[in-house]
Amino acid sequence: MDQNKSLYDVLKLKSSCSGIEIQEAWIKAKNSYKVSSTEYTAASKAFRILSDPEKRVMYNSFGIEDFDFSRFNNDFYFSDKVRQHPSAKEYQKIKLGKKPSDIFRDLPVSLEDLYNGKQITIKQQRNTICPQCKGTPSFVQCPSCTKLQIINRKCLQCNGKKIVEQNICEKCKGKTHVTEEKLVPVSVVKGMKHGEIIRLVGFGNDFSSNSNNATDLVLVLKQRPHIEFKRYGNDLYVTKNISLSEALCGYKTVLTHLDGRKLLISSGDTVLAPGCKKIVKGEGMPINCSNDQEKGDLIYIFQVTFPDSLSKNILKDVENCLPHKPTFAKPDDHELDVLQLTEFDPSFKFQKRRTVYDDEKPNIQLSSLAKERCMHQ
Repeated sequence: MDQNKSLYDVLKLKSSCSGIEIQEAWIKAKNSYKVSSTEYTAASKAFRILSDPEKRVMYNSFGIEDFDFSRFNNDFYFSDKVRQHPSAKEYQKIKLGKKPSDIFRDLPVSLEDLYNGKQITIKQQRNTICPQCKGTPSFVQCPSCTKLQIINRKCLQCNGKKIVEQNICEKCKGKTHVTEEKLVPVSVVKGMKHGEIIRLVGFGNDFSSNSNNATDLVLVLKQRPHIEFKRYGNDLYVTKNISLSEALCGYKTVLTHLDGRKLLISSGDTVLAPGCKKIVKGEGMPINCSNDQEKGDLIYIFQVTFPDSLSKNILKDVENCLPHKPTFAKPDDHELDVLQLTEFDPSFKFQKRRTVYDDEKPNIQLSSLAKERCMHQ
């Protein structure tokens, strides 16, 4: 076949011909040429490609040189030039049964959203096949090589110097796809967790006219820190600093929960020790896999703030209210060194310890010199 002839020229057809016209041209060519002739072989090849809608689209887009049609049904081969074209990349993935890459993005949510559930509408940009040219940019006859070319690549014969561009798709400008912004409804279910994934099937990029090949939009939940609650699994934790009197005489507070309810929290007659944990059953996060709205627990961690100092009168009153302390019996037969506890400074202790260790370090230089002398003796 003449390399300057297009497949349409071989069958004596126009590029806008219908499938019936291709069939009729093939029958006419088959009856006109001998089976062993090169004309018959060329016409047969042209018919196999142009009669298949998918092969015809690829030929119209990339030409015979850049696409190996002999391997079309099993494997794919694009030239290096065409392989970089975004439509070719996505087309190969689709034909091989692989979807193009999904779109991933973070979805910021509050702890209230995860507790109560929420319907959110987000704006999402995605690439879709051009609705005007259906992913096949307009092509024209090259004046120099008389070969059918795609507008947005250089002609192999004239190196792009004489490509006619007046028929290029006005909507996508020859890119085969357009970017659109879409409003996407998202449902955050009660009890969902930070890092959990919401997959919206078919809301990603779509480089094919078949909507089943559209990629997915994958949302990763990112919970913002809460000022009062911390979540661990299905439980909620609240850390409270309380006074010594509250720890001893009882603690009460009103807690505003994540759904707006006001909860009266009371320790009752329990003495709250520093660092102790108390639990309120069933006031944690909803467990989204349960049908009866089962919830985790609410856990309080108490830190007791002691007064820096007390007057002797107050200390006497406190001592009278508390259980009797053990009586100290001073031994008579020993001389005692009287010492008093003072404030502990961790930084001072660290510096002192480092100084001691420095004093205990061996003289590395002297040891090395002694070793060197022994070796020379």
